Amino acid sequence: MIKKVLIVEDHRLMRTALRRLLTTMYDPQPEILEASEGREALKLLKANPDIDVTILDIQMSGMNGIDTLKAIKMSHHKTGIAMLTQYDHSSLIETAYELGANAFLLKNCGPEELKEAMTAAANGEIFVNDLFGARKKAQKTLHHRSETLFSAREVDVLRLIAKGKSSNTIAEDLGISVATVLSYRKQLLSKSKTQNTAELIALGYQLGLI
Repeated sequence: MIKKVLIVEDHRLMRTALRRLLTTMYDPQPEILEASEGREALKLLKANPDIDVTILDIQMSGMNGIDTLKAIKMSHHKTGIAMLTQYDHSSLIETAYELGANAFLLKNCGPEELKEAMTAAANGEIFVNDLFGARKKAQKTLHHRSETLFSAREVDVLRLIAKGKSSNTIAEDLGISVATVLSYRKQLLSKSKTQNTAELIALGYQLGLI
């Protein structure tokens, strides 16, 4: 049973909406605490070791959600953590889970999904929704594509290109000739079917090579 919840959100309207939603989701209703940013949340968590679940916004003024998540884990508080955001970014999803979040939800999620995530978090379990599953599946597909698309040396060149290094510098770093670097550049563009260096670098990030 969830008895105490902490809402960490810098928008007052969103905090109010979450509070009202939570009062309709549970019977008996849990005690609900609120914080507008990370440092305030940490003080409340320290004063309330019995908080079952923390709903933590990622993008906040002051101390953001990711830094707050790190601090909560370092404090060894037992609260379950459901990350909440309006941004559907793979890097955010993976970072949140890697740092110890129990759930990752978009702000347009439904009440049932929120309740399911909070229940899992309160029990110390991991809630993995379709959003995360789709991202992991896409990432595996992209990594497979990258393994068959470029050679190891081409990936080395691509990473140095992404760092803004010139062909001369790349040649020095890898111990190859400038002509060879230019050949690799040409092969990278041809294999990736990209039109220029900017598109090539963007694809490299998408494939998780950079």
